[in-house]
Amino acid sequence: MNVLYEEFRDGIEALDVRRNEKYVYPPHFHRNIEILISLEGSRSVVHNGVPYHVGNGDIFFCGSYDLHSYGADTEGKKNDCLVIVPAARTARFNERNRGLKPASPLIHDETLCARLLEIADRFMADKNQSESVRGAACELLLALIGERLDFVQGKERDETQLIRAVLSYLSEHFREDVSLPVIARKFGYAQAHVSRVFHRYTNTGLPRYVNRLRLNYIETRRRNDPSASLTDLIFDAGFKSIPTYYRARSQDPPIVTR
Repeated sequence: MNVLYEEFRDGIEALDVRRNEKYVYPPHFHRNIEILISLEGSRSVVHNGVPYHVGNGDIFFCGSYDLHSYGADTEGKKNDCLVIVPAARTARFNERNRGLKPASPLIHDETLCARLLEIADRFMADKNQSESVRGAACELLLALIGERLDFVQGKERDETQLIRAVLSYLSEHFREDVSLPVIARKFGYAQAHVSRVFHRYTNTGLPRYVNRLRLNYIETRRRNDPSASLTDLIFDAGFKSIPTYYRARSQDPPIVTR
């Protein structure tokens, strides 16, 4: 199952550094700061419901519990780096900035971008490097980015709170009846409001999104147990009929996890 709240990262104290990877990832959130440094190449990102284009010389900063997703990157030359900061270092960064959020998650500065990539390559990407050196490099990277972010005071929007709650609930209950009327009633909003907010943040409708979770569940179960009955898995995942499963399967591939 694809867990949209990546709680497993809370206990990981090692840096996660990825260079020039190509992937598409659905809406998710976690405690950890996530930074995409793009010297060359292009990628579409949605951050708390707002679409961004991350291109040459851009730095995308995703703070704690910010909802974000990655779309397909463009073809051609790519020189980028994704850094997921350990939970403890994330907490210290948040404390230094008094829990404030950046006014914008995007910084455009090719010179800074090149410097950050150099730091990542020399001191952070190599897992044979000592953790003290990797940690110091991470702190330097955060400090350089923090100097360029405009932190502001502001309450989290009601829509952001709603979508996080809905996504978290769906990740645990997608095998049950999680139709739009059920979700709207559970969270105390009109169906039209839930539908509009959900589509804005995920770029898809709630039924189709739930079907993706169910498809991913079936694929995971089949990989773990090739002898499992597909018919049994279809109904166990929450599909009401076999034709419904095949219609969903033809519409969407299973969600790609990272």
